[in-house]
Formats: sequence, C-alpha cells, structure tokens
Amino acid sequence: MPDSKKVMLIGWDAADWKMIHPLMDAGLMPNVQKLVDEGVMAKLRTLSPVLSPMLWTSIATGKRAYKHGIYGFSEPTPDGKSVQPVTNLSRKTKAVWNILQQNDKRSLVVGWWPSHPTEPIDGVMVSNHYQRAPKGVEREWKMAPGTVHPPELDDELAEIRCHPLDLKAEHILPFVPYAHEVDQEKDRRLDSIVRIIADATSIQNCATHLLQVEEWDFAAIYFDAIDHFGHGFMKYHPPKQEFVSEKDFRLYQNVVAAGYVYHDMMLGHLMNLAGDDTTVILLSDHGFHPDHLRPQGIPAEPAGPAIEHRDLGVLAMRGPGIKKDESIHRATLLDITPTVLTLFGLPVGKDMDGRVLKEAFVDEVKIERIASWDEIEGNDGQHSKDRGFSVDEAQEQLDQLAALGYIEKPGGDMTENIRRTQRELDYNLSMSYMDAGLHGEAVPLLAKLYRENPLEFRFGVKLGMCLHAIGAYSDLKRLTPSLRENWHQASKRARERLMTIGQIGKQRRAAANVDDDGKLEEDERIFNDNELRVIRNLRAIAKGDPHIIDFLESLVAMSGDEHDEALKFLERASDTKSKAPGFFLRLGNVHLTLDHVEVALENFDRALELDGDNQDAYLGKARSFLAAERFDEAIEAASSAIALKYHFPPGHYYLACALWRAGRVDEAIESLNLATSQNPNFPEAYRALSEIYTEKSDDFLAKQFQALSERFERQQRDSEEQDVIGELPTLSDDEIDKQLPDLPPAPSVNMLMPLGVKPSDEEKAQQNGTPVTIVSGLPRSGTSMMMQMLSQGGLPIMQDEKRSADENNPKGYFEYDLVKRLNQDNTWVGEAAGKALKVVAPLLPFVPQRVAARVILMERDPVEIVASQNSMLDRMKTKGGNLTDEKIIDFATKQINGVKEMLDAHQVPYLSVNFHDAVNEPASVASAVNAFLGGELNQAEMATVADPTLHRERNVSSD
Repeated sequence: MPDSKKVMLIGWDAADWKMIHPLMDAGLMPNVQKLVDEGVMAKLRTLSPVLSPMLWTSIATGKRAYKHGIYGFSEPTPDGKSVQPVTNLSRKTKAVWNILQQNDKRSLVVGWWPSHPTEPIDGVMVSNHYQRAPKGVEREWKMAPGTVHPPELDDELAEIRCHPLDLKAEHILPFVPYAHEVDQEKDRRLDSIVRIIADATSIQNCATHLLQVEEWDFAAIYFDAIDHFGHGFMKYHPPKQEFVSEKDFRLYQNVVAAGYVYHDMMLGHLMNLAGDDTTVILLSDHGFHPDHLRPQGIPAEPAGPAIEHRDLGVLAMRGPGIKKDESIHRATLLDITPTVLTLFGLPVGKDMDGRVLKEAFVDEVKIERIASWDEIEGNDGQHSKDRGFSVDEAQEQLDQLAALGYIEKPGGDMTENIRRTQRELDYNLSMSYMDAGLHGEAVPLLAKLYRENPLEFRFGVKLGMCLHAIGAYSDLKRLTPSLRENWHQASKRARERLMTIGQIGKQRRAAANVDDDGKLEEDERIFNDNELRVIRNLRAIAKGDPHIIDFLESLVAMSGDEHDEALKFLERASDTKSKAPGFFLRLGNVHLTLDHVEVALENFDRALELDGDNQDAYLGKARSFLAAERFDEAIEAASSAIALKYHFPPGHYYLACALWRAGRVDEAIESLNLATSQNPNFPEAYRALSEIYTEKSDDFLAKQFQALSERFERQQRDSEEQDVIGELPTLSDDEIDKQLPDLPPAPSVNMLMPLGVKPSDEEKAQQNGTPVTIVSGLPRSGTSMMMQMLSQGGLPIMQDEKRSADENNPKGYFEYDLVKRLNQDNTWVGEAAGKALKVVAPLLPFVPQRVAARVILMERDPVEIVASQNSMLDRMKTKGGNLTDEKIIDFATKQINGVKEMLDAHQVPYLSVNFHDAVNEPASVASAVNAFLGGELNQAEMATVADPTLHRERNVSSD
C-alpha cells in the first residue's frame, strides 16, 4: 500500500483540457506538461448542480452535497434574520484535513471554498476571504476575524497579499496587450482583470510562504481566477463569436489564455517547493466551454452563469508510486478524498460516494474501509457546535447609524431575501439528489418549490423529469397542463409589462437627451443594474420554453402507448431554434421509444458532434444498437458512456444487456451488480439478473433477484398511483401580476448613481430655478451646526419637529424625518428646492439625480467623530453596532472619500467645510459658504452660531 510522505492538492476552478491542450502543444504550459508526462491524467467528471462551493466541498469530503450540507453560494444567518455568504459552518461532515489531523498529519489549507471562518486545525488555514481587496485606492485593508488560523499569523500573512494597485504595466500587458486603448472611465473590464490577477497572486504568495516556513504533510491550495476569467472574458476567446465586436475581440482575446499561462507559472513554483517525494494532484471542479458550445446569453435565474460550465474538469497526478504518462478513466471529483486517504495509508469511509483511483498506481493497491470517519472521536480541528459567524462589518455600521438616530433600522424586505435564498438551497439540494439517481427524494422538494413559485418554471420542468424517472405518469399527466397554462398566462402578462417598461425607457431617453435606439435590455444609460435584472427576468418568462413542455407531453403520451399523440408533441418540440446537445438527445430518446432506431442514432450522433464528451448521447447509441441487435457496437457505446461517467447506473445496465446478448455472461453479471450498487432501486437490473441466473440454473439467486425486481416494480406502480406532488397551482391574472418581477419604485430608478443622466431644463424649472442645498457629512461632524448657520443667514430649512433638541444637540437637529427613508422613498426631495436639507453622508447616494442640488460637506477628524458618537451613545444609554473604534475610523475615512468621488463623478457642486474652522473661524467659514450659495445670506448672523463649548471631543490622538 502506498504511504506518501506528502500530498499537495492544487485546485484550479473551471480549468479545462480543451484550453490546456493547445497551450501545452504550443509550449506555453510546461509545468502541466511535466505533470502529465511524469504522472497520470484524466477528464474529471463533475456533479450536478455545477456550483463551485458545493463541488469543492465534495472534493474535500468525498461526499455528495446532500451528505455534506453545502448547497449554494449564500445561506440564511444562524439566527434566521439575514443572509450571508456561504460558510463552512454548514458542513455536516469531516473534510480530509480533519481526518488527517486525527492521524497526526499537519495540513496547510489556503483559499479553499468555503473555508471561512477558518477551522482550528493542526497546521494553518487561510480562508477564501483572505485575498479580496476592497474597491478604492487604499492599499491597506484589514482582514476580517476568522480569516487566518492561527490568528497569530494575521499580520505576517496580511503583509504578503497583493493589492490591485501593486500591479504594474508589465503584469497586465500579457493579458491585455492593447490596454492603453481601453477607456477606463467607461470600460471597467480592465479593473476586473487586475483584481483577478491580484487575488490569484495573493493566494500564491500565501501558499509559497507557508510551504517554506511551516511543517506540513498535506497542502490544499485553491485558485478561483480561471473561473473568473472564464465568466468575464471567455466570450472574447478565439475564434471570434458573431455577437462580439471587433474592438472587444482585439482588446480581450488573450485574457483567458494568459490566465492559464500565469497559473502554469505559479504551478511550477509550487511543484519545486513540494519536491519529488510529494504526490502533486492538480484538478478542477468542472470545465468551461471555450468553443462553439459557449452560450450567447445567460439564463435569468440564480446561478445562471453555470450554463457556461462543462461537465468535465481536469485531473493530473504525479508522485512516488504513480504511473507515468498514462491516461485513466472514470474519475470523478468524489474520488479525490478516498485517493488522498489511500496515499497516506488510511482507510476510506464506506459512507463516501467516491472510490480510490487505484488504476493510477504502479502497484496493486489494497483498499481498507471504515464505516465512517465521522464516527471516530477525538480532536479533528472542526469548529465547535456553538461556533457562530461574525456579522458583516457593513451591517454593523448600519446598526451604529441607526442607534444614533440618523437612519432607520436597515430595512429592505429581508424576509423575502431569506425566502429566495432558502428556495435556491432547496433547488440545489434537489439537483444533488437527481444527480445521484435519487429522484424520489427530489420530488417533494421540487413539488413544494413549484407550488410556492409557479412562475419559476425550472422547478416544474425538473419536477416533470423526476416524475418520468420514477414512472409517476399520472402525476406527470396532471403537471404538464399546469405548466403550459401558467406559462401561457405569465408570458402574456410579462410581454405587457415589458411594453410598459419600454414606454418608460422612451420617456427617460427623451428627458436625458439620449438617442432612442430601442435597446431596452442593454441600455445601461437608462436602466440601472436592478432594473436590467428585472427586464431580463421578464424576457425569460415571456419567452419561456414551451418546447420542453411539448417534450414532457410526449413522454406522457408514450407512457400510454399513444404513439400518434407522442409524435405530434415531438414535431412541435422540434420547432425550437435551440440546437444544443440536449435538444438532439430528447429527439433521439423519443424516436428510440417509437422504434425509429436509425433516426434516433442520427440525433445521438448530432449531439456528439456538438459535445463529444456527452455520456447520455453514448448511452442513447448503446440503446439504439441493442434495439438493432448490433451488440458489439452497443458494448463499445456503453463503455464510452461509463468511461465518461462511472457513477452511471443506466450505463452499466445497458452495457450488461449488450454483454449478455454477446454471450459474455460473467461480465454482464459484474456490470449489473455495479448498476444495482449505484442504484439499489433498479427493478430492470434485478430482472435481468434473475433471467441470467435462471439460464445458469441457479434457482436460488434467480428467485432472490426476481423478488427484488417485483418489490421495486411494485413500489413504482404504487408511486404512479399515488398523488406524490399534491395540488398544483392555477393562477389568475391578478395573482400573476403580483408575482411577476417589476421595476423597483421610482426612488431607486432616479438615484444619484448611476452616471450620465442630468436634470432637464424642465425639471430645473419645476424647482423654481433654485437647487436644493444639502448639508451632508458623517454623524457628529457638525451638520446640525451648519444647518443653524444657514437658518440664521436666512435660508429656509426643510425640517420637522420629530426629533427635539437635547444635550447632544442643544440647539436642535434641523432634521426632516423622511430623509431617514431616502433609500426607500426619495420622490419628495424636489419639494426642498430653495431650502436647506440635512442628509447624512451614507444616504447621499439616494438623492434623485434629476433634482438640481448643491452640497455643503462637513468634515471632521474621524477620531473626534468616533469619540463624539460614543459620548452621544453613552448619554442616550444605548448601544451601537459591535464595531471597534479603529474600524469605525476606517469606515469614516473611506466613506467621506467615496462621497467626494461620487460628487466629482456626477459634477455636483460641493463645498468642503472643516469642523474646526467652523468653530474657531466662523466669520471666514460664513463668508465662504455665503459665496458658494450665491452671496445672498446674512453672513454676520451666520458667524454668531458657532459655540466652542460644544467642541467637547478634541483630537484624542494627540493625548
């Protein structure tokens, strides 16, 4: 048995052999070439759904998502009151580094997704939050608690991160040779590239540092840059696609390939540090379509970008006892942890879904088993059960402002946010069940999802596929009319809503003097990101996919032997313009059911022309050859399907049928046993085993398998007769209108952000030719004092009496209560024309852009602001957010700089006023303010307002 000294696992998210092979052939990836030449390689089969947090957790545990507990990108917080990025706290089973710790092995884990907050392992863990630099020009950024274990390494590892601003032209030009031609004011893609490079560099810096200064037995290092390069720039990769402009192709065609080359350079350094006695494993969780299968559009649904992923990732492995320059087959990402455990001479958990890649080893491997590593007690470095996750610091800042009374408690429909998040988690869980062949487990989840979200037709379609898989045709027969009617009604209402939005777009273009080019979906000059998202969702509902419903109807018809009816639906389904591999698969399967063998084969071949690694197309060919009694060809096709996806019960079943008919009975039995081990509820496989053992005159086994076959067939009949999906939704037009997405209310349409829309002359005239004077700044920066100065000078104040003067502001707050709700309703701001309105800085971006405004921006030393806020909270006997003073100071500095950048970008006139100057030199400040506002105020009266006794919190930094 191998007993490797060290194992290094390197993850490249979304890496694909279709990209790597041409680059290796060109000599541009010599280190991957070395791995391949000195070890084994494979196409690594992924899981469904193809979502990275789920997949990398499966890689680290050897288990499917329904066992390990990570179901998506985000999750409700433990208290159920908010939503947070997915954390490893939801993982329900041990990762490989936990198992290794229980066997006295020391691990280094860098950037694994998800690994925040870090686990207290014996070794070092650096979470997937480590490398993300905040946007802006600040080179320093603090790490959130839980980013590094042990925390004593925080400063040491923070120092070696790469900030985007650290990169120079020579680092960027290999990715974008014509970067100097990019208009960075309008095109932010270059900034995205720089950030991706910086993130990858930070992970590399951290990993190489730890490999040299720490003792380790196992290292797991994860890079997500290739996936980010793919989603952002694969559309520009050669050959040029029709929908890509010549300019964009010229600028960005090198990005993805350069990303691979950079990763190969980093790989070379890691391999050198690992040494020849270390087993190095390079893998990806899935691939990424780089060719004609690249989609032009992304589905308007959560995780829609996953459509760009390919089902086959990469695997390359070299080390002591590993074969050289060979390809292995049937590898899945579930096989990584069992193989790593075997490399260390440790048993594999029987509850793991993967297998040991024993064909990769030179010598025969004896595989030991253990029931479950989760049953082994002892210090494994997992989180304690009561471990919580710290609330996001930005949320803490909002709590602080709400406690001070400057904004209302953070709102938004958090209940709906939580509901949507849980909905996607349930959907992903159902997909995990389906991928494992457990369609019966997925049905109740999908039925509930469709009942509660009838306009999310993906839920209903997947439910239909599951009902077909378990043979519940009575329910499928009820489902298809519900899907069709709901889609028909929703499509009609969605088109009507899009027409209304089109009229809004025309009005906005006219008001903004923007050419009406009619590009409703793409016109970012008129619609903001949230509105464009709504428009795309409406377009998706309006378009729908009635052809998939026709396909489901054909399945219903075939279940009742209504062949003419099935053909009618099949012909309608064929009208679709979609020519993806899945389309030809559906056509082939229906024609095969109707005994149109040659037509079926033509369609399966068409699917393989588009995607040569499609195991379902090979399975279709195997079934077709069986029907034509071409058994050798059936064996070859079924074997090809299994080589692409080993955990594939139908593949093993049809291979067995072909082997049996070809007289290779013992091999057929072996394949049938594999099929039933992978899917214990497989009556056809048990029936075949019964018939084979009858032919072999083994009555005992024949009866055993016959009983199993009858048992599971009876279960199928029961499920077909039972109502397994419950009452289906039927929606009225009013109910559809309530559920259809709509443009956000007017306030979020006319925000100060985004750029480009100026107030029209007519709108300025509606303000009587006078702007709104906005006094802004951070809390406790002197905004109330400035409002009093303006009042004394004769400028009318927009205020109410809902917040009375108190010891914190003895002369009053000069507030207007509706300001606190600017982020929800800003339709009234134009009423403040000719008046002064106090708006705290965090709410300034919610001032409508078409309201003419000028801003007096109060500035004060952030240290004094914090001291003043704390004193105010003490006097109020209340508590703000759980932020340290240092964090509040950092927030304050960044926020005031951000406000200035925003005002400059939108060309909003503003005057900065220093709090110290206003207190100590009131006459000078009054003169400057009066001049800024047009010179019509009584500046002598303004100068009488300042009261130095209120300057209670001096600059404490000088003490």
